[in-house]
Amino acid sequence: MTSLLSKLNLLAGAVVLALAVWLVVLASGNQKLQAEAQSQVFQIRTGQQTQQITGQVATNIVRDMAQLSLADVELRNLLQRHGFTVQVRQPVNGQQAPAN
Repeated sequence: MTSLLSKLNLLAGAVVLALAVWLVVLASGNQKLQAEAQSQVFQIRTGQQTQQITGQVATNIVRDMAQLSLADVELRNLLQRHGFTVQVRQPVNGQQAPAN
């Protein structure tokens, strides 16, 4: 009986040891995947920030070009060829129109 119990204890210990090694291997793999995912998130956020800044700059450039096109017919025609219509805002209730 003691011999059987010893063998069962040895078998249980070996199973526990194998499971512990398996968990370490899985944890290592998960850490690698998490690092890759964090790297991808960083790249996406950097791309989004770049896109926002580029959009703001482009908007400001088109706005400035529209302002300049009020005095330059060729520039106004160029903007119209690319789908931009320049309109002068009329003041509302005696207020000054914003310089957009």
